Amino acid sequence: MKIQLYMEDWMVTMGMVGVHRILQDDVELNPFGLSFEIEVLKTLPERFFDYMVKEYSVAERDKRIMEDNLEYAKNEKYFKSRLQQIRKRMSDQLKKVEKYFGEEADELRNIVNKVKEIQKPDQYQILAEQIHKYYNLMSAKKIDGKLTTNYFKATIMSPFFGQVSFLNVVNNAKNKQEHIDLFYRDYVEPVLLEARFLELLEKQMDVENILDYLKNNNHYKPFKGILRDIKKKETIAEIKIYLQEEIPKCTLIDGWFATSNFEEMTFSPLALSKKDALNFNWNLQKNQPVPLSSLAKLVLFLAPAGVVFYNRKDGFGSQGVNRQYSGFVMSNDPFPEIIKKNETYRIKKKNEDPFNIVVHDLLQDTRERAGKVTETLLFIEVHSNYQSKKTLLDYYHMPNYLAYYFKQYGDEIGKIRSRDYREAFTRSALKGIEPKSVVFHYLRSVIERNQDGYGGFIAARELNRIQFLKRGVRNLQNEDKKVYVIFKQGQEIRNKLIAERESQAAKASGEYKAGGSKKVNAIAYRLLNAAKAGNEKSFMDTLFRIHMAAEKEVSPIFLNALHEKDLKFETVSSAFIAGLLSAGYKKDTEKGVANQ
Repeated sequence: MKIQLYMEDWMVTMGMVGVHRILQDDVELNPFGLSFEIEVLKTLPERFFDYMVKEYSVAERDKRIMEDNLEYAKNEKYFKSRLQQIRKRMSDQLKKVEKYFGEEADELRNIVNKVKEIQKPDQYQILAEQIHKYYNLMSAKKIDGKLTTNYFKATIMSPFFGQVSFLNVVNNAKNKQEHIDLFYRDYVEPVLLEARFLELLEKQMDVENILDYLKNNNHYKPFKGILRDIKKKETIAEIKIYLQEEIPKCTLIDGWFATSNFEEMTFSPLALSKKDALNFNWNLQKNQPVPLSSLAKLVLFLAPAGVVFYNRKDGFGSQGVNRQYSGFVMSNDPFPEIIKKNETYRIKKKNEDPFNIVVHDLLQDTRERAGKVTETLLFIEVHSNYQSKKTLLDYYHMPNYLAYYFKQYGDEIGKIRSRDYREAFTRSALKGIEPKSVVFHYLRSVIERNQDGYGGFIAARELNRIQFLKRGVRNLQNEDKKVYVIFKQGQEIRNKLIAERESQAAKASGEYKAGGSKKVNAIAYRLLNAAKAGNEKSFMDTLFRIHMAAEKEVSPIFLNALHEKDLKFETVSSAFIAGLLSAGYKKDTEKGVANQ
């Protein structure tokens, strides 16, 4: 019997990508999904564990982290701090190894003790040797397999499913085969049993054969109820009528009976625990959640194998929160292309590429017909916490103007100095929200950290590009020049104000004068507050005063901004503030921008 899965909603498609990653050549791909012989499922549990251990290897992750620390430790300035991080990681892993292994724990303890003896930078080579020994020990199949299994159960799988089946912490001490047996019993065997039952209903005309099959497999709870209700039926037709009218059908996969329900332990990110959530129940029946088949339950359980996991910061600075998200991308492409896109996505995020580069590079593979982008992408990011019953779900649907922007200019966002702001800028744009609040947040951080404002100019220019592309404008050369002119005017005002302040300080005798940079930052802060509030009058009042103090004429662009004839107010204000905060040492780069 052949199983056929069709991509529809993103949950099932995630699981289907996971099926392909695990079963590889045993899966046949087609434009609408995939298919495989049902007997292949017998090998699924072992192949699942092999895939997850390889993908999330604790030994390989430790190696990357320690080699990174080792590279920094070459600099005597960072040697001590990096040494401490290496010691801590080794010590933490030693505690885990001690739970399950004896002789290996003794070997690891010796390595940890030798690392603790290292104190000075001239012992760098000894440290490198001990890290090499550590990796050789930790990468042993039984150690890496055990620690990685416990890791992906707790960190990757449990946020999606809680502690169901082998994910329960009471099973942590079990060996690989015992985990495989639990997986097979709880997820694979039900699919095999139900598939055989469907096959009998299709091909078998003898009622007794069907009843015998149900009796022989009455350890499977759903079969007990079916057997009780059909054992007095005399014909196949009567049995089929009963099944059609009394047994719910799977909501996600056509042709399968529902022997399970959509609940938190099935797929926590979208499930609800409240029984009185009537609009989530099937046909508004209080005791009947959304019905699912065992096959749908298995496919959803493989969703974590179809996504990529990474850390993402929500918010900015000290108020931001780092969370683990899972990412997935869908499109209107045939299913084989979706697999390729998600493989690219997986590789780039595991390499810690910023989100704007991921989007840009994925779109470079987008096919164009008649010179137009014919495909857009849907990005899904999910943070789920089963214990706290919390899910954060972001959809980023990319309209054509954004697809054009990221293809043409997506790498420009990388010039914004802070990764947090680059990521926030990208996500805000993808949500269909003009990222002006991100630009303002970024300019505030530049003021507070006393950084150069060139990145603010880049942010203002990219904001302006998005605004004009949204209006249907494709030739942005003139618009880029206008933003650059405003930025340069801010730089000129800055230089005038600082020169004047330094001249006054030189003439002052004992009287305190705040430095020119501090004065400029104070002005920039006042302008930024007005811009954020959309207070054009307050912004223009301050602008006129500082132009008069610098003996400079006000550009007509500012006056036009009040009526948004050329550029929007937030673009003009942020570009000017960025210029006020820029020392002007990026002349070559700026000249290149101006000539674009």
